[in-house]
Amino acid sequence: MTDILESAKEQLHNNNFSIVIVGENDVYTSTKHGVAPLLEILDGGDDVIKNSFVADKVVGKAAALLMVKGGVKEVYADIISSHALDVFEKYKIKTYYGNLVEYIINRDKTGMCPMEKAVLEVDEPNTAYDVLKKKIAEMRKGGH
Repeated sequence: MTDILESAKEQLHNNNFSIVIVGENDVYTSTKHGVAPLLEILDGGDDVIKNSFVADKVVGKAAALLMVKGGVKEVYADIISSHALDVFEKYKIKTYYGNLVEYIINRDKTGMCPMEKAVLEVDEPNTAYDVLKKKIAEMRKGGH
């Protein structure tokens, strides 16, 4: 693990962030959960994610595909799903993690995370982005 990623990991744990992104000229941190921080960055056109080092508490396939879309260089995850790890291997992104799980569970702990489930059969980052935006819009309207 590079010193930059190690530093991002320390910030993640020491400051109770959910994600830390160390870009070439900037550092982004958030306490928001799920894929929200990644979508905000991608929607805002912020290039902090390009060639960045990311430390995240939980990385499922949805987050992994968004990170690939953004052009991350290295990732550390406290918890990573096997689906996310497959994505990073496919796109040759160096990945380090604490715990590998079969899939990310939803917040109610009753099944798979709806974001991971939404992109389970998707392997292309731009398609995943579109699917996730649609899924979030549906969930905000009360659909699951």
